Amino acid sequence: MVGLAHVYWPGRAVSPELRRLRVSYLILGVFVLHENLRDILGMPQMPSVEWLGFLIFFGALGFIAAGG
Repeated sequence: MVGLAHVYWPGRAVSPELRRLRVSYLILGVFVLHENLRDILGMPQMPSVEWLGFLIFFGALGFIAAGG
């Protein structure tokens, strides 16, 4: 939570790397919430796609670390 607060703290200068990190966190959050709330919301059962959110997130981290 401290890391997320640091990334989304208002008033920070937004660099392209920070923007990519924010977007990748949001994508990961959507996939995780979908996976964990689908039973509560009564959504039909389907194959797990949470791994795809992690793949996108770690791909974005690698892209940022490589200087992209």
